[in-house]
Amino acid sequence: MQLKTLLNSFSLVVRENKPMALGVLALAALSLYLILPSQADAEKLERLFDQGNYQAVRAGAEQVLARDPDAHRSRELLALAELATKRPVEALGHTFILAGAGWDVDLLVQHLDRALLTEQADEEECNRALDLIEEKMPGVSDSAWPKQLGLKLLIKGQVPERIPGFLASFQAEDFQHFCYLLEEVLKSAVASEDWESAWRTAEILDQSPLDFGVWGLYMTQAEVKWQQYWAFLTVSNNASNQLMWEVEHFELRNTEFALRMQLLTGVFNGDQQKMAALQASIPEDALLAVGRGLAMSPEAGLAWLAGWEKENSIKAEEAHVYSRMKGRLIAQATWVEEQHLSNLLSLDVLGAALDDTVNQEKLRFILDYLQDRQEYTAQVQTAQVALAVPKPARIIVPSSSAIWTLNGNWLRAWSWDEGTGYGGISLFQNLMTGAEFELPGVNHSWSPDGSLVAYVYEPGGEASQIRIHNVRGELVGEFVRDGVSSLSWKDRDRLVFLSWEEGENEWFLHELDITGRTREKVNSFPGLRNSNSCLLGPGGRLAWAMANSLQVFTGARIISVDHQADSARVLSWTPDGSGLLLVLDNQLYFYEISGNLRSLDPFGPFYWAVVSWRGNREFYFQTPIILGHTMLAKYNLNTGRTTLMGIVDPVSVAGKRVLTYGISGEVYIYDIP
Repeated sequence: MQLKTLLNSFSLVVRENKPMALGVLALAALSLYLILPSQADAEKLERLFDQGNYQAVRAGAEQVLARDPDAHRSRELLALAELATKRPVEALGHTFILAGAGWDVDLLVQHLDRALLTEQADEEECNRALDLIEEKMPGVSDSAWPKQLGLKLLIKGQVPERIPGFLASFQAEDFQHFCYLLEEVLKSAVASEDWESAWRTAEILDQSPLDFGVWGLYMTQAEVKWQQYWAFLTVSNNASNQLMWEVEHFELRNTEFALRMQLLTGVFNGDQQKMAALQASIPEDALLAVGRGLAMSPEAGLAWLAGWEKENSIKAEEAHVYSRMKGRLIAQATWVEEQHLSNLLSLDVLGAALDDTVNQEKLRFILDYLQDRQEYTAQVQTAQVALAVPKPARIIVPSSSAIWTLNGNWLRAWSWDEGTGYGGISLFQNLMTGAEFELPGVNHSWSPDGSLVAYVYEPGGEASQIRIHNVRGELVGEFVRDGVSSLSWKDRDRLVFLSWEEGENEWFLHELDITGRTREKVNSFPGLRNSNSCLLGPGGRLAWAMANSLQVFTGARIISVDHQADSARVLSWTPDGSGLLLVLDNQLYFYEISGNLRSLDPFGPFYWAVVSWRGNREFYFQTPIILGHTMLAKYNLNTGRTTLMGIVDPVSVAGKRVLTYGISGEVYIYDIP
């Protein structure tokens, strides 16, 4: 129809104006030559492609494009034929031309992904593709696919040396859009152990502000950067990220900084050669310098840093972190000199001293150093109490998975055992006799005379059991009882335990006579359903905290004590059950069963849970000092007096023994002065 209309119009023109007709004729001929044959050619090429005759498609398309470079459908068919004949780079070149002309290239990109990211493309072809992407990408700046494809090729090819150059042309929105791929790109750099490229890449990434939430979390820009690359940062299986956790709270939370932290604390795993090589490539960097020091022995590291500090300066924004990292060397060293304390914030010097109070000579040197400078005077005076503490009577080096607590003369070490299915294994060791035995779980209760241990055993898919063992580890009693949450001893022959009964939707307190194997339901406690904290006490007593009141079951009746605190926690009963400690809004209180609730002020706000009684009127507790360090203190309920005991960072107290951890994982056992 279009051709007929065109011919009719042409006849009219010829009749009225012959010269003009010739021009129109030429134009029409050209149009027919350019349009109709191109359409026909595209249709012919489609038929050849459907028949699988890719060579004919290539030849025919090249002829069409030589005549008409804008024959986009023919070019698309040519690109598909190149892909079908395993020439992905050639197909990529045509894809760029089509993208520049505004042609829809989604289908081609999908095929290119499959071709270049599978075994179809060898290393040479991947590098050629990367070259072409880097060359042509600026011409299609509005398109995301070249950048995405390039990142995937970088990951596949494990070519970290190319990463910085490729990312140099990225814009802010590119980093946002491809965060999931960038994480993998950095992993590739680390896996290839090209540390300098990885670090330089991180620098490039930090030039772009990221203002979105990662993994559905709403975070600040700095938090986004930290979280976004967390998986990358933990690519190595290192046992300790202590330093990482220490520095993450500083304002320097960018990718480049976090990368360096991981290199220093985990990836190198103390490899001096790798650390030295990285530091030598960027010799002016303060954090890499202190990282190299950390890879050495503490004394050698401090000596090396002293030389580095003479030739280099530390950026103001990195001074806090540098000080904290160098403080780790101070804490680990057996001795220090005044020159080693340069470029250290006094707070970190004090923290390093408190990390290693066992080494009293070093502790005294550091405290004298700070005292001479009249810095942190109150904290220094508090720390000086530790100088009077005798060295620990016992030093134990546990496995890295152990957690140690004391119960009388027994030491308990807990470790996770994936095969148990009920909360790991506890190893009990008698410090006096050396006797040992193992029990499952972590919540064990000793009989008043220390001869029996009771606990709740919960095998998978079965009813819970109350089990009782002697100190040889032998099972002497086993009672099936579902829904048990906690238990305690009433006396040598009787246990009390709480249980939840689904049918009655209620908590009940029970007594269990272990000699006659009889159970007695003592009482129900409707208020426990709304309690945030409850604690069994001596003689079958029970206390629990509610929104505005403390509830105490004395064994015969329930006493209700009003309070106005927003938060309440029952902490500890006196050994005779005559009173109990509780925390109301982070303030310590003592309640006597006689009816008196009074506030205590042992050492400011009470945040710490380590409590052990010395009789019924004195108790030991943790009091904060500085930088997360605590000190053992004693409080007398009669006099209201607090006495610092000098033992730093107590973990548990029992009798006259205190357990602490050393900086390198040691377990120290002190006798209370």
